[in-house]
Amino acid sequence: MSSNEVSRLRSRGRWDSISPRLLRSAAAPAVRGERLHAALLDEGGGAAVSGEAASWWWGVPGFSPRRIMLVTTTWRGRRTSLADVHQVRSLPDRWVTELNGVRVVRPELMLVHLCGTIHPERVGRALDNAWRDGLLSGPSIDLLLSDLGRSGRNGIGLLRDLRGARPNDYVPPASNLERRATDVLAPLRLSLDRQVDSGGEQWSGRVDLRDRWLPLVIEIQSEKYHSALLDRLVDAARRDQLERDGFVVVEITDDELWTAPEVARDRVAATVRTLRRSAS
Repeated sequence: MSSNEVSRLRSRGRWDSISPRLLRSAAAPAVRGERLHAALLDEGGGAAVSGEAASWWWGVPGFSPRRIMLVTTTWRGRRTSLADVHQVRSLPDRWVTELNGVRVVRPELMLVHLCGTIHPERVGRALDNAWRDGLLSGPSIDLLLSDLGRSGRNGIGLLRDLRGARPNDYVPPASNLERRATDVLAPLRLSLDRQVDSGGEQWSGRVDLRDRWLPLVIEIQSEKYHSALLDRLVDAARRDQLERDGFVVVEITDDELWTAPEVARDRVAATVRTLRRSAS
């Protein structure tokens, strides 16, 4: 449309101006992701959403669309003002898709871009959450590293390190509380598996953390879900069954993990020393 036609539409009050090139019907209801749509339309040229906005669009917890990042291989003299645009040397088709009408990079490439923009610990949490929700896997990350690992792009090194710490049978933390527990206990250098089915002749239940080499079970008790009388009775019965199966059970609370982590860590460490002395 000519500038006169655009001005006429604006003056009638039926269209809102989003950018010098983009109009939005004033009568249209707001929809989820419309800012992503608008940024892609305004930039054009095969751009795709990435970074934190892509993480939000994929449903990875802890992200929002406040900061929109677009990646594109196309050079344009005028960039959109609706997003941060990064021109990249290549954007292979296999690592770009359309999700609910939005052109977006796949989660593996999204992580590469996150590696170059946010703290490594936050990238690790995003990786765990995406892995837990089935958005990616160890082999899919390996495929990306095989495709793009020699390109020297920012973030590849960190993603390779994060992948190296997670074997193919890796089980991501089920919750922030579980992740907090593994961080608190990390200095003890235990070989802990998460969410493990345990029991002898009969199934005792799925425990939060279990050591691979010692008969040690660590249960994380949330005040919200384990303070009621019935919850305490069920927990006691489960603990008795695990002890009959030969495990030593150490319980730590969410309050300890957040306010007194050294108390929880010292209690686990004392149990570990006792088990190792018994084994020797």
